[in-house]
Amino acid sequence: MLTDWDLALKTNQAHQISRPGRTGTWQFISAQLLNSPNSRQTLVDDRESALYVLLYVTLLYLPHGAVPALAKWASMFDESFHDSEDVATGGQKKVLFLQGSTRPFKVLPFADHRALNSIIGFLRTEFALRYPHNTKANNPLKANREEPAPVVDNTKQIKVLQMEDWLVQTLEKALDLGPEYWPTSVSRVERHEIPGVQPEKKRKRDANALNRRSANKLSKSSQGASVTSECTGGEESETDDEPV
Repeated sequence: MLTDWDLALKTNQAHQISRPGRTGTWQFISAQLLNSPNSRQTLVDDRESALYVLLYVTLLYLPHGAVPALAKWASMFDESFHDSEDVATGGQKKVLFLQGSTRPFKVLPFADHRALNSIIGFLRTEFALRYPHNTKANNPLKANREEPAPVVDNTKQIKVLQMEDWLVQTLEKALDLGPEYWPTSVSRVERHEIPGVQPEKKRKRDANALNRRSANKLSKSSQGASVTSECTGGEESETDDEPV
């Protein structure tokens, strides 16, 4: 079921940015949007969010091997920082999860549920293509070497994530896996307790700070337009009536 049609945009309005602070639940927003709050939200961002919803629910309600480190796993959902303009940003731990480059994210905790391990592992590998992993920047022993870091072009692979039926087909393939992947019975837990995390609370982006940033940019743009008008003797251009 699709909701929030009042916040929707037509697909041909690709140049516009979603209404900041009013769309998305912080815990499930893509790492890209959390790191750049004024970025345009895309279909791939929504699909990445679906992975976080799946992971969040399975960590809370299914038996798994991450219980001892559950707080660390859960911290990726609530991680946030404030920039110089007091706008909340985040997504760094989500990138680490996608890349599987650090503990506890190196090994998925669903060893007893091969289907979940397979689908979550596949999806995180695919979405990790959006966030190139510069190993030299993260390793001081390699950072001083003279040879440049290899440049990997993931353009073709990322285009696959934009295909119309890609996510649905991926999930259908997972559902078609045999009984050796899907256990015949799974014991559901009431809910794993995560210290310091309240899953029932929906956290949103700071709309006020984002709106202040947008207003400042619009103000600077208007000032620039005034200067241009004065320099041209106040003549109107053909694009004066176009919306900004």
